[in-house]
Amino acid sequence: MSTPLDNRAHFETEGMPALYYAADKASTASQSLYLKLLLAVLICTVAGPMFLVLAPLFPNHLARFRYLAGAALLAALVITGRIKESRKEREWYGARAVAESVKTSAWRYAMAAEPYLSALSAQEVDRLFLDNLKGVLRDAKELNYSAGSGDNSKPQITDAMRALRSKSWAERMQVYVEQRIQGQRRWYSGKAHQSSRWENIYFGVIIILQLVAMLTAFAFAVWSGMTVNLTGMITSMVAALFVWLQAKRYQETAQSYSVTSHELGFVEETSKHVKSESEFASFVADSENAMSREHTLWVARRRG
Repeated sequence: MSTPLDNRAHFETEGMPALYYAADKASTASQSLYLKLLLAVLICTVAGPMFLVLAPLFPNHLARFRYLAGAALLAALVITGRIKESRKEREWYGARAVAESVKTSAWRYAMAAEPYLSALSAQEVDRLFLDNLKGVLRDAKELNYSAGSGDNSKPQITDAMRALRSKSWAERMQVYVEQRIQGQRRWYSGKAHQSSRWENIYFGVIIILQLVAMLTAFAFAVWSGMTVNLTGMITSMVAALFVWLQAKRYQETAQSYSVTSHELGFVEETSKHVKSESEFASFVADSENAMSREHTLWVARRRG
């Protein structure tokens, strides 16, 4: 049984529909599995040439190292097939799109914004909201929501949604600005900073490895007595790191989220000029449209 929120509780943590929590967990689980499988492929791909490079150092076990190299590359092949078959990347952003769509609908409902305006009766607005959720679920019914577990049995229209909707527009606006706009702005700003930081770290490691690869290549050319050439192994590590960077898209995320954070700052400023129920309803609708654009672009970038 859901309960209305008090002043300390966060609407998105405790007051969202069951479909939101199920889709959110499905997205997180799919993302985690996809990245783990991708990381396993990259490790095995690097391990293959590594065993071949190190084999001359252990002449008594030369055949064993070659078999290990073959096994590592075979494992990479099998896991790559698993990634293709499981379609976890598509489930990741598909479930995320569902979660964000439900979230924005729940905020619109609780704030009495379009299309759930305060002029509608309780029965009308509930029917309209449930119809919209049914449409979202129907369009993405192929997704696996089992990760939601106990959340799947929660209500689709929570007491918290109804409690917020029953408040005055000024009270609703305070909750909306603090929890929705400022909360999202902090999230985007933090993710942008984190992504930029990780991009710098990975590129620093890549540059160092490239330098080492260059030195080992020259050393192998200068000293003919060297029997172990580490260049191939190191360059495969560089290639793996570039693939990982492409999967995580740190630079793209940092730029996009920084822009979105600033846009939400502009939205927050406009809230200071809202003076009535109708103006607040329009303000929420415009704000949600702005945030929905970012989520739509995120999905489009993933599909691209």
